[in-house]
Amino acid sequence: MKKTKTWIATACMTLLAAFLMTGCSKDQNIGSMLEGTWQGQMGVYVEDAEGNTYTSTMTQMSFGSDPFRFTRGDGYWVDYYNYQFGWGGSYIASHIRWRVQDGVIKIHFTEDNYDIEITDYRINNGHFVGEIHTAEDYVDEVGNLETVYKDISFSMYKLSEEPDWSNIYFYDRGAFYYAPAQNGQAEQPKREVYKRHFRDFNAE
Repeated sequence: MKKTKTWIATACMTLLAAFLMTGCSKDQNIGSMLEGTWQGQMGVYVEDAEGNTYTSTMTQMSFGSDPFRFTRGDGYWVDYYNYQFGWGGSYIASHIRWRVQDGVIKIHFTEDNYDIEITDYRINNGHFVGEIHTAEDYVDEVGNLETVYKDISFSMYKLSEEPDWSNIYFYDRGAFYYAPAQNGQAEQPKREVYKRHFRDFNAE
């Protein structure tokens, strides 16, 4: 009886280990396929403080993996526009941190401090298509704060060569102005934030 219990316990541990390894391998495989730079239409547009909107013509997002954890890493997200913003550039760039958890691709925009999730996607033959899951807060006509959830379709293809990111300006998005001096200190440059939104062109 004791041998039977020991065998059952060993079998259960083996099955559990196999299950955990399978789950880990799935996320690792996804992370490995994400490595590199993708380009295409992500349905991004930005809005300035006056309510003007500008639609991106192209997005590049780059995924670099942690060599010790293939399910996460750092990278870049750059949206290009047919418009020159106040700081003199025609693009808005962000550093990103990404990870794959249970098959969901989670992206954190470092400078902007917000997150998106990518679900229901396919990565094969140099193509990356799926949906971005976002949550945006809006104030309605009577002043109540509402959260609107969106699933935005996207389509990207993988670039054969990595772009030169050294020429990209990452010191936050938007035009700069000088804030008033505080405590006798010199004025410090601040940024006029352009909030990034996502639009589903397939639904229009």
